[in-house]
Amino acid sequence: MKKRVLFCLSILLLALLTACGGGARDEVGMAEPAMAPEMAAPILAEEAEFDDAWTYGTEVIGETGVGLGASVPIERLIYRAHTEVQTTEFDQAVDQVHGLLARHQGFVEQVNITGRDYHARHHDLFAWRTAQFTLRVPTASHDVMLRELDDLGATIYLFMEVENVSAQYADITSRLNALRVQEERIMALLEVADNMVDILELERRLSELILDIERLTSNRLHLDQQVAFSTVYLRLVEVHELTPPPVDPSFGQQIGNVFALQLRGMVQFFRDVVLTVIMLFPWLVLVAVATLPLVLLWRRSWRRKKRKLEEGE
Repeated sequence: MKKRVLFCLSILLLALLTACGGGARDEVGMAEPAMAPEMAAPILAEEAEFDDAWTYGTEVIGETGVGLGASVPIERLIYRAHTEVQTTEFDQAVDQVHGLLARHQGFVEQVNITGRDYHARHHDLFAWRTAQFTLRVPTASHDVMLRELDDLGATIYLFMEVENVSAQYADITSRLNALRVQEERIMALLEVADNMVDILELERRLSELILDIERLTSNRLHLDQQVAFSTVYLRLVEVHELTPPPVDPSFGQQIGNVFALQLRGMVQFFRDVVLTVIMLFPWLVLVAVATLPLVLLWRRSWRRKKRKLEEGE
């Protein structure tokens, strides 16, 4: 009887711990739960090994009195960059992108090249091409990669962003630690359980814990990969002439630019008029052929009326 009571109390305690763990899964951004001293050492050792394998960060020692031997948490930052580069040598620039990735040990996550359709390829027509790259570069080479991409041609724009996922990573780690403690306790209860109903209930809860642990482990691994490899969204555009860097023109240059702009507008206007006339010429011929009999009939009728009026006078 006493053994039965103790087992029921263990089940009740496990249910309370499960409820606490479930609440922690639903609340993002909560502080990490306190861990026993005997569990802290192996967990910290495991995290340090995990960080060395996947993350890239720097320890910043500020004016806070932290010594060189102190443990400073490594911030986990995700770097992203969006850039557009013009080039007059499209094929060579694409090869250079792959060469840069090979040198920095990165890879192409996605690429889409447009501009050379079937009509252009098979009728010897030239078409401007555009390449959309999604590049993954080791975070340590992020800045160097962006500077080398600038050498491909003329950079039109460059936008960079940084996302700090340290709190999210710490929250996932806290949940994993809590779930693993529950897993160990359930395994211990399964060893002493002698009732089939209790065994089935413990195994059901153990299966749920394993699924939660695998899901959180996968989420943490995804964050590690995002931190270890920055993402560069590159748009490579083929042009006939590179866009010059913007400069402040003088007054004389402004006058020349305005005159040249108006002259180009006049040329374009007369060109459009000529093209419009050429485009409408077949239709004008058809209209003329269709209206010519009507015009002839009208002129004959008008002459008859005029003759009758002259005879009447």
